[in-house]
Amino acid sequence: MTGVFSQQTVSVRFLMHVDRYAARYGIQFAANTRKRADLFGERQTGGWVVAEAKGRSGNIDDELKETMRAQKRTIRSIGGTPPALAYACAAHFP
Repeated sequence: MTGVFSQQTVSVRFLMHVDRYAARYGIQFAANTRKRADLFGERQTGGWVVAEAKGRSGNIDDELKETMRAQKRTIRSIGGTPPALAYACAAHFP
């Protein structure tokens, strides 16, 4: 769902996993946290995008929303440039 949203709404052709590509793209993280956003990509119009993706079969409660907000903010820069946009997507599977 995050990938579909990224393509159709944010104009990001593809997202990359942070764990796999962080070193290659020079990602700098916030200090004092082990949690990280899941994905990042570049907009077709320019600028980096950070995405946090969650999937749940239960409710999307306030605690989960706050966790998502915190995780999307963990990437400070990509290749020395701050992200232009950071967002979180939650897919709910009843």
